[in-house]
Amino acid sequence: METAQPPTNDILASNLLFGSLALTVTLALIRHLLMPTSNQASNALFAGGLAVVALLYSGLFYAIRRGHYWAKVMLLMLFVLALLGSLISYRTTFSAKNMDLLNVVSTLIHYGTRVGALFLLFKKPRAQLN
Repeated sequence: METAQPPTNDILASNLLFGSLALTVTLALIRHLLMPTSNQASNALFAGGLAVVALLYSGLFYAIRRGHYWAKVMLLMLFVLALLGSLISYRTTFSAKNMDLLNVVSTLIHYGTRVGALFLLFKKPRAQLN
């Protein structure tokens, strides 16, 4: 019995999102190591929180890769909430402390790939356009 393949755009968007996640996690770890904290508890909390978030996003990206519509909608809702959160707290988001090169690059990668992936995920295939 043959199983239906998810659309190519879902796989492409998933690849884009997984790559973005790997790069964003790497940049977050580098940034955290370059700005040392005063105690080990905050290091463990940071690493644990980063691992949990990366694991949850990986599950969401895998569901997108499998072609689940609910995962696409969830990604859209999370993107809108993150964007609204950044805009509402713009004083913190755009403060001098957060404007270092690694954070700016990480933020641009994060939002840029999400916009590209969402475009791919919600774009109608050419066969349905007629």
